[in-house]
Amino acid sequence: MRVLPDYSGPMHLWPSVEVVVGAAETLERLRSRARIALVTNALDSDERAVRRALGRAGLEPLFDHVFCARSLDSRKPSAEFFARALDRLEIRADQAYVIGDDLEVDINGARAAGLRAVWLNASNVALGTGCASATGWADVEAALDSLGFPAA
Repeated sequence: MRVLPDYSGPMHLWPSVEVVVGAAETLERLRSRARIALVTNALDSDERAVRRALGRAGLEPLFDHVFCARSLDSRKPSAEFFARALDRLEIRADQAYVIGDDLEVDINGARAAGLRAVWLNASNVALGTGCASATGWADVEAALDSLGFPAA
């Protein structure tokens, strides 16, 4: 979902919410290939509030799990954040993939914790082994596939 700079506080209370172009369609296709979890640093929302925001945008059914910094008692980019989410998912770091738009917090944090990552970035700069980049959600599936994402 798009972060709208004019609003603050829990997203589910914002006057409007917006879905990033192509995100819903891509997540729908990925659901046939893997479980989908959302991990967020949002401190003003718990998992229920995040799910309400996702519901307003029609995205809630696409996520099997939602993890917030509040419940994980840590924040991205710490390895502890990712380790706690992985523990709750009952998977190893080498079985997980992160898609994120913040290079330092999402991508470098995930990579440091041993996860593979796709960076959503306009310049499409590749970051080396264990990471790929996509200019938008339409490119995410191909980027994941380049990292060995499980086939359907």
